[in-house]
Amino acid sequence: MPGRARSGEPGFREAYREWLDRVNPIIARHQYGRGGPVILYNAENEYQVNTDAAYMQDIQDRARAAGIDVPITTNDCCDAGSWSSTWATGPGAVQIPGVDDYPQSFACDTPEEWGPWGEGLTERLREDIPVFAAEYQAGAIDLGGAGYDKCRKLTGPAYMKFFYKNNLIQTGATMLSYYMGFGGTNWGWP
Repeated sequence: MPGRARSGEPGFREAYREWLDRVNPIIARHQYGRGGPVILYNAENEYQVNTDAAYMQDIQDRARAAGIDVPITTNDCCDAGSWSSTWATGPGAVQIPGVDDYPQSFACDTPEEWGPWGEGLTERLREDIPVFAAEYQAGAIDLGGAGYDKCRKLTGPAYMKFFYKNNLIQTGATMLSYYMGFGGTNWGWP
């Protein structure tokens, strides 16, 4: 289709608007205030390169027009220790911006070492919002072939006790979303 993806350029704009106009009413019916499980609306995911503020604002405006009234969020990725958010302030800003944090990275080959990837503390992006760890490490991908036993140790009980508690105690984080609690593909098997 014509038009740069994740932008307001014609072609892509028509495609994302058609999709949102079908999905948003379903989401609206299932919001927490209407007895459903939806507590937040994530406008975009890790949208930090070649950004288009008008596109980001249009996504939010379409959500509101469809009756979505839960807080609108987004998450920015991966600059541990010096967080900034593309969408914390300015045009296209969301109500509750969040950040991703993977303090152990995916160093399954050295699960005893706690990496140099920052302290793993999610920072407050604005004074008027909660500290939101939108995508916080809850496991590891075995990128180097060390084996999943080592990956489990990397982000196991010692990791959880240290990083999860520090996020709650030191930053006052009140919004934590773990990535991921469960994942995988069963290839069609029950």
